[in-house]
Amino acid sequence: ELIQHGHHLSLSSFTKALPVFIFGFTCHQQLPALVLELKHRSFRRLAAVASGAVLIVAGVYAAVGAAGYWAFGPRVAADVLL
Repeated sequence: ELIQHGHHLSLSSFTKALPVFIFGFTCHQQLPALVLELKHRSFRRLAAVASGAVLIVAGVYAAVGAAGYWAFGPRVAADVLL
């Protein structure tokens, strides 16, 4: 096991985190298609659309997290993936 800054890095934790990084690197490939869909193409408009999408997704994640906490309360473990 590798130890870095006091945290253990195991193959198990690496394989749990890998999909997040893959999604982050492959998601940007949709940007050209998104730009072509805009009626008035500009960097400012693209930034507004991307920011709006991030806000919507953050709101949905927060709502799902709040609903999960209200449904299960403190019985939920700190790491819900385990």
